Amino acid sequence: MKKYLLFIIFYTFFSLIHASMVSAAAGFSINPPVNEILLAPNKRVNTTIQLTNESDSETTVILSLHKIFPSDNLGHTTIDPKPIDLTAIPLTITISKLSLNTPLTLPPHSTLPVPITLESASLDKPTDVYLALLARSIEANKTTPSVSTSHGITSLLLTTITPLPAIPTDVALTLPTLPSLHDSFLPLPILIEATNKSTNMLQLKGTLTLTSPRGKTLKQISLEPTLILGSSTRLLLNSPQSFAITDIGPYTIKVSLLTAGDRELVSNTSVVWIIPLRGLIMLVVTAIILTILKIRYSSLTTRQEKA
Repeated sequence: MKKYLLFIIFYTFFSLIHASMVSAAAGFSINPPVNEILLAPNKRVNTTIQLTNESDSETTVILSLHKIFPSDNLGHTTIDPKPIDLTAIPLTITISKLSLNTPLTLPPHSTLPVPITLESASLDKPTDVYLALLARSIEANKTTPSVSTSHGITSLLLTTITPLPAIPTDVALTLPTLPSLHDSFLPLPILIEATNKSTNMLQLKGTLTLTSPRGKTLKQISLEPTLILGSSTRLLLNSPQSFAITDIGPYTIKVSLLTAGDRELVSNTSVVWIIPLRGLIMLVVTAIILTILKIRYSSLTTRQEKA
């Protein structure tokens, strides 16, 4: 990898608000919903965001830039309602031919390109900046939108500024607390989370492998590539595993997490004994009942013979 690597990857699966729902409500859309940018110090990159009026009427919008923060383990983010102070971040952001916090009019079924230039400051360690370009609709006779009532959609600008050829990674894998014994009549809950302990966003993927007592691979689940922001946690898998009544013995569950370049970050192996506990309990109870009935029957027969 070259020391000063510069590229942009657009992701469509990670957004502040579900794009289709917001687009239908607001009457306009924004693309791409997410821009991931890797930038060397003192370098710049250009990108263009498309704002489209999908309605049959003229729409007035206001553009503003805001900080965003991870809000849960599902990849959602929270937007700071206050527009960001651009002098407080290590990025110089310029929007050509357009102004922030100024009403813009979009004719029906038209698209407005929003050209953006990002230029990084001089830094000696990797630093992330998470921003959202927010487009909010307003009434034509108003100059500012109401945050609580106006419709809004966002395009996220997720930037890593790094002087290093490779960004340091620190990922912790959280597996469910599995029991030593599990009843095969019940599904085994498998919930996997990954925590990005570094301050830089990371793209990772992984696999979950379930192996039988004889070493046969029963199931292998691919964990889809997932973007995890710095200092946040993502839920990677929540998939209960069912077993047959004949499944008995120690089953092995192995989880491995990899970078986008297939470098293994962390792995964990757990062993669970699968036993048909309910079936065994039913057999024991049935045996006890039959034994009691047999004893009573034998006692009754003995009394009748003596009589």
